[in-house]
Amino acid sequence: MGANDNLKENIALINDEVKNKLVYNGIKSENNVLYYDYTYSGDSLLWVYQTIPETVINYILYELAFYRAGFQWGHYYVSTSDGMHFTLTDNIRISHDGNDGLRKVYEYIEAYTPQS
Repeated sequence: MGANDNLKENIALINDEVKNKLVYNGIKSENNVLYYDYTYSGDSLLWVYQTIPETVINYILYELAFYRAGFQWGHYYVSTSDGMHFTLTDNIRISHDGNDGLRKVYEYIEAYTPQS
């Protein structure tokens, strides 16, 4: 893929990996430690390589940290190994909360309070 400017191919990539293959199971607890539980049902080679695609990892980082801090989803990806582009100022064509958005988490373990 070429430069990443919300190309249809890039949007399709993250939609497939996150919207279709990543399920948010809610906040779970184990040994008095709360955590966000996800199930990824993607590539069958996942079990061979024992790794989650970076697109999915970047999405989870965005969902749990950057989105809550006010960053918008500037672009999707150049490829599955690239990081996500977060921004406070870019023109965003797809809202994380909108009909085409990928938001899965609506309740958080701890409240986010921006530093002043």
